[in-house]
Amino acid sequence: MSTETKSVIGAVALIPGLALVGYLTVGFEWPFGYFFVSTFLFGMMFAELSHFFGPFMEGGTFHYTPGMYTAILPIIGGWYVFRIILREMSKERNNAGPDEAAPGRAAP
Repeated sequence: MSTETKSVIGAVALIPGLALVGYLTVGFEWPFGYFFVSTFLFGMMFAELSHFFGPFMEGGTFHYTPGMYTAILPIIGGWYVFRIILREMSKERNNAGPDEAAPGRAAP
């Protein structure tokens, strides 16, 4: 079995397992789960943009690179989810009582 085949098999086995661990840790509201999800979200929002800069870095002229057209979907999805998170955080902040709205301050 070639090294490439072993790598593909390893990735196919590892990625769903990591996703399952991430889902479970968020379900149990563990801090690692939120870190895990935020890492994926950051990757979708910013790292996927490299598909559009990559063609200019190879020879200085624009040409198609793999994933360039399909990268727009995770970018849009990442920013959409980020917008939803910000909206929900704003709702929670507005619905919070005086003690919860300003952490660190003592209630009068």
